[in-house]
Amino acid sequence: MVGKRIWLPFLIFLFIFLNTFESLAEGTNLINNPGFEDDLAGWTQSSFQQKGRISIDGEEPFSGGKAVAISNPEATDTRVMQEIEVEENSIYRISCQVMTRDVGSGESKLGANLSVEGLLVHSEDVKGTSTEWTRLEWFGRTGPNQTTLKISAGLGGYGQQNTGTAWFDEISLVRMEEVPQGVAPVELFSTKAASGTFPPEPNGRGGISRLDPKTLNMMVLGLAAVILLFIAAGMMAAGKSRASRKRRRGFAGRIWIPITGGLSGEDDRLKKPDYLIISGITLAFLLLGMFRLGNTRIPATYWDTRSSAGSYRMELDYERILTRINVFYGHETGAIEIRLLDPDEKLIHTGTIEAAGSFQWAQLNLDHIVAKYIELNVKTPGMDLYEIGVFGTEVTEPLRISPDPVPDSPEQGKFLTDEQDRVVYQPSHMDQMYFDEIYFARTAYEFLHGEQPYEWSHPPLGKLLISVGILIFGMDPFGWRWMGVLLGCLLIPVLYLFARKMFGKRIFAVAAAGLIALDFMVFVQARIGTTDIYLLLFTLLMYYFMYLYMASSERSERLRHLAASGLFFGLAVSVKWSGLYGGLGLALLYFSQKYKEHSTKKGHINTRSFLLDMALQGIGLFILLPAGI
Repeated sequence: MVGKRIWLPFLIFLFIFLNTFESLAEGTNLINNPGFEDDLAGWTQSSFQQKGRISIDGEEPFSGGKAVAISNPEATDTRVMQEIEVEENSIYRISCQVMTRDVGSGESKLGANLSVEGLLVHSEDVKGTSTEWTRLEWFGRTGPNQTTLKISAGLGGYGQQNTGTAWFDEISLVRMEEVPQGVAPVELFSTKAASGTFPPEPNGRGGISRLDPKTLNMMVLGLAAVILLFIAAGMMAAGKSRASRKRRRGFAGRIWIPITGGLSGEDDRLKKPDYLIISGITLAFLLLGMFRLGNTRIPATYWDTRSSAGSYRMELDYERILTRINVFYGHETGAIEIRLLDPDEKLIHTGTIEAAGSFQWAQLNLDHIVAKYIELNVKTPGMDLYEIGVFGTEVTEPLRISPDPVPDSPEQGKFLTDEQDRVVYQPSHMDQMYFDEIYFARTAYEFLHGEQPYEWSHPPLGKLLISVGILIFGMDPFGWRWMGVLLGCLLIPVLYLFARKMFGKRIFAVAAAGLIALDFMVFVQARIGTTDIYLLLFTLLMYYFMYLYMASSERSERLRHLAASGLFFGLAVSVKWSGLYGGLGLALLYFSQKYKEHSTKKGHINTRSFLLDMALQGIGLFILLPAGI
């Protein structure tokens, strides 16, 4: 009896010591109030359009006396967040316990999940109704100079809103020395410019938004250095060949608005230094704009489920532990069911993928399910299925998979596995459409194939310009973005000419061209497969030629400039209806100029000649000509 009393305290001490040692080995949980025992202290709340509710629930917590409950009566994205100080270039484990009730299913909806603000990557999500707590866990690596991380636990996600209720408890962020074998950590680096905009991508591969800040700064400084180099060269050449100038009357003498245009005394005609400066700035913009614009190798062959629906079965080389299935689909709607079978061909798991965009990778996350066969069943015909990628614990490379068709399988099903070298584990904007590309670039593809256009709210010219890039380079991210960069470069010489004509001094032209070349909004719009960059170019051109019309004195020149202004006004409206707003400014300038021309010395206007001129020129060049386009 005495011996038992001696051993009992020793065993208790040993148990406490081992558990303490284990917790020390794992590291300290950096989350403040991880179990919500202090209610929501340390946490911030967010709910898209304020549709969700966040509360503290003490009925069935995982541990302690409380847990946080997130309820979405309507489809929305609701979450709790906490910003934590972290170390750069370090590995962290992010985990929590979660339980759900009536959470919507479907690939287009995101269930209860853990995520990091600024990235679209997240943990596996939990949907439906669970009677027990489920552990979510994933690993990530911070980037250079990264000092903070904002952990988020929520129901729903960006573009994947959901309904139902989810409980979270014991949220944890722990620094690790290494990740478990066979697990690839997610890159946790994100810039504010990329936050909520680009799909996740390892640091340095996902375009300029994912670069190390030092690298990005060096690239911007490099671009500025190249621009300054060409400016300096142009100025030196100008200093050697500067000729005598004559003062002249410019724009200020032709309308009522007194500005400095035309009063500088410097000849506004372009010379060798101007061409050198324009070429240098435009080339620098073009090279940086083409940098990591998009991949040119994405799946190209596909199974058209509209013409041949049914089921298609594939076989792994041997029984494997599966963690994810990625499917690349095209530009139609529909839904597919993925069925996992064991070696005896017994069903062990099903999942559904619904089309939620165009030319994108859909992901079906799996909880380490052991399977031998994969069967893809078309639930709702319509999707163009290009390729399937199956991933196991070796998460970065797709598992070897081969067709194993059953009788009456669609012949086109073989295209699901014929381009495995183009499968990606973590898709990004480098590999698929994002933002409004799912409307504009998709419609450009449909124009090329004679199909019913999906996006019809704006005129077709912008989509037709995108289709030119697709026709040259193919239906891939580089192809549907290339024309935007090319025409975006034209903004630089146009604005240079505009400023050179308006102000008469080279320094103002250099400043205007340099500013637009370094404008990140213009840079981003040029690199997205949408139509805003074309609208901007044509709007700038229509005002440029209107200015030339107002500043010219020769009748034939004025008519050519006015016709060019009307032409580019028509092109702007043919890209987007919002080009009509730019036409209001043109009308104001045109009417004021005509009123000036037809006014007598006493300030009276010759009504007859004014109306006749307006009818012949205004209606013809700014109504009939644009309407013809």
